[in-house]
Amino acid sequence: MEEGKKKQVKRLWQTVFEDSSEFVRFYFEQVYKDENTLVIEKDGQVVSALQMLPYTMTFYGEEIPVAYISGASTLPSERGKGLMKQLLNEAVLVMEKRNIALSILIPAGEKLFGYYRSQGYETVFRYSTVAYRISSETTAPSGIRVYMESAADVATYSYFDRILHKRRMTVQHSYENFNLILKDMEIDRGEFYVARDTLNGNSPVGMAFVSNNISVEELLYDSPAIRELLLNEIAARHNRDGLYYRIPAASNMPSVPFGMARIIDAERLVNTWLQAHPKQYKEGEMRTMNVQELTAYIMGYKNETPYMSLMMD
Repeated sequence: MEEGKKKQVKRLWQTVFEDSSEFVRFYFEQVYKDENTLVIEKDGQVVSALQMLPYTMTFYGEEIPVAYISGASTLPSERGKGLMKQLLNEAVLVMEKRNIALSILIPAGEKLFGYYRSQGYETVFRYSTVAYRISSETTAPSGIRVYMESAADVATYSYFDRILHKRRMTVQHSYENFNLILKDMEIDRGEFYVARDTLNGNSPVGMAFVSNNISVEELLYDSPAIRELLLNEIAARHNRDGLYYRIPAASNMPSVPFGMARIIDAERLVNTWLQAHPKQYKEGEMRTMNVQELTAYIMGYKNETPYMSLMMD
């Protein structure tokens, strides 16, 4: 490879995706690592690439290592030749060596759900959208104030981490990744709001991550009153009488397909799942399922839909 891998993968990214130069610079300075990147070369040039970003995920009482497929791309002139299939197969082998339990991704478009399904992935991550209208009857809890912030201290992250860990199957974010999320939002003209208890050391009691189209991508809170305070404050700042916010997929609401998964370490996930559901299914029958059947079954049992948000997509 005549040029460095990073430089060539960056050029490929700029050719394939429509991200701003500011985001691309941020991604390749703060997120990208050679050791997490697989490429295919032609005549000494990278023509197809993907990254495997490390995360953890809560899964029935355990934290499992997962790899998030990011930047999967092929030069337009080289498409239709099976290059991405080759990279995805190679990625599975790398993940097995690294003891990764699950591979996850967010398709870049609706048509790609079918493609990734043909590569062994199954749609398991979904979300529901709630429409909220400002209420003039809402009373703010005593001492709670909402601030728009751009950086996070340890206490702010600790609150975020504690609330996300209450969810049974959710992709988690490290402190480093949390701050990368805030930087990404800043680049994309998004906003980060924190509700703080001014009577108790200004400790966080709620937070909201808002996209540049004023949709709430993640909403965390200690009580319904704090949820309403956050939503009212965000809507008021943008002169709106309401807005939309995402929640983990609810069984009594329509849901939107969002992300896909492919089990890598079936033995580990089956054993963990069986400990949580000891009388629900015969172990032998589960072990005869193919990877997609198994992924769909144990990650969607009785509509217990897994969730991920705020990913570097």
